[in-house]
Amino acid sequence: MAVPSDWLVHDAGLVLNAARAAGVRRRLALWHRDRGGRFSGDGPDTAIIWSGGRAVPNAEPIAAFTMRDGGRQVIVERLYWRPGHARVELVWRALGLLVGRPPEPARRDRPAGA
Repeated sequence: MAVPSDWLVHDAGLVLNAARAAGVRRRLALWHRDRGGRFSGDGPDTAIIWSGGRAVPNAEPIAAFTMRDGGRQVIVERLYWRPGHARVELVWRALGLLVGRPPEPARRDRPAGA
């Protein structure tokens, strides 16, 4: 599915390191529509967000985002959404789920006797 020309678009410019990009691709596969999720792919560079999983009758594509390989990193280039069915915040929220939480910073131990 090519992103329809009447969908709205936002340049994202989100840069992911290789580990985060691998996590996004892994979660896209885990949460694919074929497995009951709300994501599908359109080739290796476009992720489609659906209005519901495969159990939802008449679910439709409502948003998407494109990614580009940048060597040791991946750039999420553009966010797309269908007017009247989604907003750009939905795409950012979906990306947040796919990227996952950053690792907690290492806790610095207090010096002995402090």
